[in-house]
Amino acid sequence: MSTYNKKFEDITFEDIKQIEELNMKEDQNHEFKVGFPHGDSFCATITSFANSYGGDFFLELNVAGSDHIV
Repeated sequence: MSTYNKKFEDITFEDIKQIEELNMKEDQNHEFKVGFPHGDSFCATITSFANSYGGDFFLELNVAGSDHIV
């Protein structure tokens, strides 16, 4: 399962659930972070995608005061 060849607006919640269920690992086109990364780390990831073939950056955020993860 890869979202790499999909347009952003075509990625569905089902795609995200499948990534989690398959326990997909990071690779050259997919980066997964929990919480917002430190500025240098974030910039390095975005720069590496920009200098290659691009990629998908998934950021898990826990909304304060909520049990929901976005």
